[in-house]
Amino acid sequence: MSHGARNLIYRCHKNIICARRSFYTGPESIPDYSGQMNQENTLTAKKYRDIYQRVKGLHDGKEFTDSKETLVDWGEKMVYDLDHSILTKTPEKYHVEIEDKLTFDDRLIGNTIRTEDKVVGESSSVGKMDPDFIRPEIQDLLRSITERQPEKVHACRPGHIKSMPRIRLLTDAQLGEEYKRKDKEAKEILKMPPVMTERGDIDDVLAHDSCLDGYETAKLVFTDISEDVPNQERFIVVRETDGKLRKGTWDERDRMLQIYYPKPQRTMIKSYWTEDLSIPFSNQLHLSMLEHIYGQYEADSHDYIRLTQVVYDNIDKHSLYDLLRSTRFYGCMVFYFAKHSSIDGLLRHIINEQLLEHAAGLVKLFAFIKQESKTAQILKEEDLMKGDDCLAMIKVYVENDASNIQVLQLCLETFELNKQEHTG
Repeated sequence: MSHGARNLIYRCHKNIICARRSFYTGPESIPDYSGQMNQENTLTAKKYRDIYQRVKGLHDGKEFTDSKETLVDWGEKMVYDLDHSILTKTPEKYHVEIEDKLTFDDRLIGNTIRTEDKVVGESSSVGKMDPDFIRPEIQDLLRSITERQPEKVHACRPGHIKSMPRIRLLTDAQLGEEYKRKDKEAKEILKMPPVMTERGDIDDVLAHDSCLDGYETAKLVFTDISEDVPNQERFIVVRETDGKLRKGTWDERDRMLQIYYPKPQRTMIKSYWTEDLSIPFSNQLHLSMLEHIYGQYEADSHDYIRLTQVVYDNIDKHSLYDLLRSTRFYGCMVFYFAKHSSIDGLLRHIINEQLLEHAAGLVKLFAFIKQESKTAQILKEEDLMKGDDCLAMIKVYVENDASNIQVLQLCLETFELNKQEHTG
């Protein structure tokens, strides 16, 4: 027989053996000549012994009538032995027997904490609205400081044009109605995003089933997709590979909620530019960055608060306040400066723009938030908060709480000289 013929027979024989083995890919396809697998305590060895006992029982003519005996896989038997009681407030819906001691565990739903007697309150892991931001007087001040410039509010943005512009002939009455309609739209466009406190970390362990240790090689995430449930209260838990059952972290919750309830401006993969902000800063894309951050992250998340503060600080450092004027983020930026006692740069810019009423509103905002400051006490004692003397309020802040006193005093002197020239 030639050498080529022997090679052909060898390759055909090898392919036949591979084809036979491809029918059986589990642990039972590998003969245990040494008997070592029967002595091991690994998951593969346990599955192998279960299959061996099943084959041996079938060979001996044994009948498997019990529901548990019909299971072959060792992992399925472990799941069968677990407690499958239903935790619900309406047990009659599921036709289950109820124990008198405990019928429902509130730890599994949302972020509430329940004791045996009453509800203690909401979990500290959920972020809340900033108490100063939601005060009515502060909201009115922020809306008044945020100018409504029609040419900027209704400016065309890339991707926002849905139809071609039209030219219409209107009467004075119809034109007035159009102005009112556009002004109403501008109020909706300039509606400020919420300013919230940062949510705390979630580290709640619900159970630890050691019998599930090593059953899975990856973590399992269980998500409640019931209707009419707020996303903040949606039940999302994670089963670790060691059998620990815990509540999902905020990153895991955000990822799962984006899968089941996707938001149009949000993506699963975070943008690469959030790691290096120098490029968008150099191109003055602060507004686009804030729009993207607001769409990508939750308002109480750590990333949202961190990135927005970085953008605000960069605007304050380079005096780029006009980039956010007449936008919905302008009020949030002003509140951030007042909250952190850093309004000097913005105050100087507003005075140079001859917007004295806005400058007085900024000082008044600072006094409302920092009630222990000297400015707030003097304005309250001299009853200047309700007055119209804007220049006096600004001088009170400059003389008592300003850090750049000389610069602000020079701005005020320049403003007064310009005012005298115009009046003279």
